[in-house]
Amino acid sequence: MKLYIKYEHTHVLFNHPDKADGWDTPFDIVLHTGKHVWISANYAYQGHADLIQVGIGGPTSTAYDEDGNCILAVPVEWCAEYLTPEDAEQIEMARAADEDAYGNWHGRNV
Repeated sequence: MKLYIKYEHTHVLFNHPDKADGWDTPFDIVLHTGKHVWISANYAYQGHADLIQVGIGGPTSTAYDEDGNCILAVPVEWCAEYLTPEDAEQIEMARAADEDAYGNWHGRNV
C-alpha cells in the first residue's frame, strides 16, 4: 500500500534509486514526518546523498550506538509499500525460508 496510515503501518519497503543491496527488506518505521520516513538502520545503509542520518546536535556529534546502529531519514519518494506488522512478518519469513533453502541447496546450513 502506497498510502501511509499511521495506526496500521509499522514497516516500509523501499525502492532504492541505485538498487543498492539490503534495501529489499521491511524496515521499522520510527517516525513518518510527511517528507521523510525515519527508520532504524545502521551505518551500512548510508552512502546516498538523499539519506539523512538523524543526529543529536553539534557539528562533530554522531548518533550511532556501539554497534553502528542509527536512525536514517529516507525520502518518502523511495517508499514502495507501507506494511502492517503481519505483512512485514510474512515477508521476513519468506526471505528466511528462501535463504535457508538456498543455503541447503549449496551445502551450507546442513
